[in-house]
Amino acid sequence: MELTYTSIVLLGCFFLDWFLLASAEEEVLMNTKTETSDLKWTVFSHAKPEWEEVSGVDEENNSVRTYQICQTDSASSHWLRSGFIQRRGSSQVYVELRFTVMECSSRSIHHRSCKETFNLYYYQADSDEATPSNPPWMENPYTKVDTVAADFLRRKGGERKFNVKTLRLGPLSKRGFYLAFQAQGACMALLSVRVFFKKCPPLVSALSSFPETVPRTLVQEAQGVCVEHSAQQGPRPRPPKLFCGEDGQWVGQPTTSCACMPGYEPFEGQTRCTACPPAQFKSSAEGQCKGCPGFSQATIAGASVCACLSGYLRAESDTPDTLCTRPPSAPRAVLSQINDTTLSLQWNEPLDNGGRTDLSYAIRCSFCRSPKGPCLSCGDSVSYRPEQQGLLGRRVEVWGLLPQTTYSFTVQSLNGVSHVSSKDPASGSVNITTSHNVPSLVSVIRKSDSTESSLTLHWSVSAQLHYTILRYQVRYCEKERRSEDQCHYTESDKNQAVLTDLRRATQYEVQVRAHTKGGYGSFSPAAFFRTLPDSHDSAAQFLVPGILIAVGMLLLVTFVLVAAYCIRRHSRVKDPELSDKNSQYLIGQGVKVYIDPFTYEDPNEAVREFAKEIDVSFVKIEEVINAIEQDYRLPPPPDCPTHLHQLMLDCWQKDRSARPRFADLVSALDKLIRNPASLKIVAQEGAGLSYPLLDQRAPLSLSACASVGEWLRAIKMERYEDSFLQAGFNSVDQLAQISTEDLLHMGVTLAGHQRKILSSIQTLTFRNKSTATPGLQPTGAAMYREHSAPSLNTDSKGNWQNFIMTRKKKTEKNPLKMTL
Repeated sequence: MELTYTSIVLLGCFFLDWFLLASAEEEVLMNTKTETSDLKWTVFSHAKPEWEEVSGVDEENNSVRTYQICQTDSASSHWLRSGFIQRRGSSQVYVELRFTVMECSSRSIHHRSCKETFNLYYYQADSDEATPSNPPWMENPYTKVDTVAADFLRRKGGERKFNVKTLRLGPLSKRGFYLAFQAQGACMALLSVRVFFKKCPPLVSALSSFPETVPRTLVQEAQGVCVEHSAQQGPRPRPPKLFCGEDGQWVGQPTTSCACMPGYEPFEGQTRCTACPPAQFKSSAEGQCKGCPGFSQATIAGASVCACLSGYLRAESDTPDTLCTRPPSAPRAVLSQINDTTLSLQWNEPLDNGGRTDLSYAIRCSFCRSPKGPCLSCGDSVSYRPEQQGLLGRRVEVWGLLPQTTYSFTVQSLNGVSHVSSKDPASGSVNITTSHNVPSLVSVIRKSDSTESSLTLHWSVSAQLHYTILRYQVRYCEKERRSEDQCHYTESDKNQAVLTDLRRATQYEVQVRAHTKGGYGSFSPAAFFRTLPDSHDSAAQFLVPGILIAVGMLLLVTFVLVAAYCIRRHSRVKDPELSDKNSQYLIGQGVKVYIDPFTYEDPNEAVREFAKEIDVSFVKIEEVINAIEQDYRLPPPPDCPTHLHQLMLDCWQKDRSARPRFADLVSALDKLIRNPASLKIVAQEGAGLSYPLLDQRAPLSLSACASVGEWLRAIKMERYEDSFLQAGFNSVDQLAQISTEDLLHMGVTLAGHQRKILSSIQTLTFRNKSTATPGLQPTGAAMYREHSAPSLNTDSKGNWQNFIMTRKKKTEKNPLKMTL
């Protein structure tokens, strides 16, 4: 029965909460049914009849103000406009219309123009600014809502039924609006108009309170607050949040972290927090109120913790849910057993542990030199084993007592609430007196010698002793690891000892005590000594860096030697390729063979063979062809007859029809052979060198360069300007005297730079000689150097004539082998 009742209550709370979340609230902006005077709305029509305001009766027989119209044709529009309606912050409103429409079949005239519908419009404005003529009576500026049709049509003599339609307007942005009705050919009555908007009502749910919220969008977020006696939880609390739908209903469940404060619990379906009744408490935000734990009470409502009864306490680590406890009673039967200067204490548990399990003990010591003198605390003059404080066992040993001294030892019982109690801990005491034969403290300890693993110590002994010292006990421990378990003991018959098996470069704490027939005395004050560092380590710490430095230097020297060898080998391989290899193309003295570029698979290799100054990686076949297209031709080779060079230039005519035929070549060569004097007219020496293939600029002349620096900058060698000036080359006239040895002395060690500078000097020299000799005109930049086309060389002994005669004999045998 009780379970059924609880289920019904929970189910009822669920439906109540659902109803509160689902229900919407309506705020009415205008309702003609509540008006008691004339509405006086604005009407407009180009012809009669017009809208007419009359008094009518609604379905409850209440008197209401209505408008009606019955048109005979549909050619004209009849408008009816309401007064100014303020929207009150809503973005959309609803219009509820109650009306009746006459069935067209019940009307006798103009049946075809009859209509059973009407139109609804609205117009927004920030104030009541409408006039009988403004805004214009048309769809724009009015906004059409819908064409309203009747569900029930009225007939003559038939049952009277009302039509109810609810339409939505929006979105609205200005302060208010007007409603407008347009009738065209309808016979109807507008019984009532109700304008309203929906809003979410105030809501309290999940210990959060949300205000009334008007939806301005499809879903409007609303922020709430925690109810009274509740607060947000968590490290980053955020205000409660809930969403309000456009239909005025709350959507979903609240997003909140509100919880009742300590001392309060949720009530009435988590709509408010109520205080815990007396004798109950609630220590946290979670959970419900509950009864006080043992030996505590709560006398007022809303308690977050129950106060302990008199004589009971809580430790700082105890929670409010923990019952209150008290300090323990005194330990029982404290017994002592003394052996000269060593004391053993033991006792029994107290009768009452205070209701706790964290029982411990502490020892207090005081001594009196004379019966009449004051008693003092023992302090650090005595030692305890295992400890003086926080003893969990019921036995302790004390040593280091002075001879012929009265001591008082107190054993205290403690637990977790003893330190918060205002009373002294309960305790039991015992008094003892030591013998007069106990040895006194050892004097100052000194170090005689030390090594990496040993210490030699000695100490002074008083000459006036009334007892005989049997032996000495030495206790030593590492200072950084000072604990009883880490200490070592050794004995000596003399006032000196050697400590062995020690750690190097480590500080030790040393204490000594004497042993007589009366027992051991107290340990002397601690003295500190350090062992020596390892001598091998000192050498090793310098040896390892030295080895590393030596290995690094060896690697560096090896790298430098390998790099120098590679550079030297590269230079030796590269130089023959650029100079000595040319000898394989020489026939006899000064005669070079013709290199056919078509025999090479890669044309760049042909360029490399006869144009050593040009790096083939910077030369493109397209650029070579372009140079030919721009009428660049080879200059005459050294000792080349002028007429023979001109014949070669004729063979390189751009127009193929202008080139000499084979028969023309044979005839020209035959004339040269018959006139040997013409072969003696040769080009000037030094004309063999030409400009680089791709350098299509006009060659420099010495007159164009005002200084050595300007000339070096023109050939992109300005880095050597200071070297030239320091070597004494101050004018361009001295450049013709420079040799390869001079360049090496000036620091020009790169073979490519040497060739570039010497080539430019030879070109400048040849340019000046050509300018001084009329009739000798050099041809621009060289394209393939001197052996890219048919190259004929001769010497001073007339080898040209021998060469031509040999070629003529070969041609007579096989004319097709004659090739230039």
